[in-house]
Amino acid sequence: MDEDFLVKLENSKTALVDVSEKALGSVKEAILPLQNQEAGNIKDRLRKFEIKVGEYRLEFQAHLPYHTANSSPEIIEASYSKITEYYTRTGELEEEAAELNNLETLFDM
Repeated sequence: MDEDFLVKLENSKTALVDVSEKALGSVKEAILPLQNQEAGNIKDRLRKFEIKVGEYRLEFQAHLPYHTANSSPEIIEASYSKITEYYTRTGELEEEAAELNNLETLFDM
C-alpha cells in the first residue's frame, strides 16, 4: 500500500509540473524578450556603476585629508567635514551596489 501511495504522489507531482508548464509556458515565452532587454539594461547600469566607483575612488584618494601640515581649528573642521562628506557618499554607493546586486540575483545574471 505504501508503494501505491508513493507512485500516486510521484504521478501527481508530474501532473502538477505538466499543468504549470502548460499554464505558464506561453507567459514565459511572452516575457522573455522583455526580461532579456531588462537584463541588458542592468548590465549597462553595472558598467556605469563600475566607472562611477573607479572615479569616486580616485577622487577620494586625491582629496581626502590624509596628512595636514597645520592643525588650526579651521583646518581640522574642514577635514572632518570632508571626511563626513565622503562617508555619506560611500554609503550612497553601497546602497546602489546593494540594489544592483539584488537586480543581478533577480535576473539570474
